[in-house]
Amino acid sequence: MSEVIKAVEFPDREFESKQELFRVLREDADKLIAEKKATYKDVDGVQFKNTVDKSIMATKGIVVDSFESGYIYPVINTTNYLDSHNDLHIKGIWNKTYKEQKGKVSYIVNHELKIGSEIAYERDVDIFLHDFTFDQLGYNSKEATQALMFKIAKNNIVHAAAKDRIDKDIPTQNSVRMIYVTIDLAMNSDDKDDATYKKRYDKYVSKIANRDDFESIYHFWVISEAKIHKEGSMVVAGSNDITPMVFGSKEPPTGTPMTPKDEPSEDTHKIVKALDFSYKHN
Repeated sequence: MSEVIKAVEFPDREFESKQELFRVLREDADKLIAEKKATYKDVDGVQFKNTVDKSIMATKGIVVDSFESGYIYPVINTTNYLDSHNDLHIKGIWNKTYKEQKGKVSYIVNHELKIGSEIAYERDVDIFLHDFTFDQLGYNSKEATQALMFKIAKNNIVHAAAKDRIDKDIPTQNSVRMIYVTIDLAMNSDDKDDATYKKRYDKYVSKIANRDDFESIYHFWVISEAKIHKEGSMVVAGSNDITPMVFGSKEPPTGTPMTPKDEPSEDTHKIVKALDFSYKHN
């Protein structure tokens, strides 16, 4: 009996061979990339790639000694991990946008962009990048990853249920609302017409920290640049599950005050017409 192959890009279709899948991906590559850039993506964890049963549950909070106490540090995204959108985010993906979006991004619940879902307001969210190995984040791998992170003073948390979850250290994941900028297809195809896709596959497949969690990886999408759009979220399960809550144990310098929780400014009462961006949750 021949192998039946499914792919997340074609949820209602089955392929009788790798070659058939590669042909369709080759023919539809431009269309699929355009759809990724234009279509809303949810945080679902659906996989169609012959995964081994190694589901990762949200871990309890991770303590990093070099991070200051009195803050939370949600890991919003990590690189070098193949997620449920079949995307491999590579180091540098956030280099441009995290600088541009400082002071413009909220920390919210479940990607719900509405009043009452904010955990921390834009002005109270600092965005930064930090290099880890995956085992430092609770995943059994020594591979390196670049984490997109928030830094938020605990006394600036304004969502009661989120605060309760944090205080009780209930296992939690996080997720980024993002817009694709640069996407490239990688395929493990020996067809001469797929030489560029194959070269890209060979370059990046060894960087996938969770590659052993799959029986086979026929193809994936290399995401080398993306934009953070409006928020990062606390979720129960994200499409990238190596996104825990991090806490610090380093005491702040003597006399350094914690960031006060101010009253909302008048700017929060202005009505702003939102632009119709396309994005995914990851």
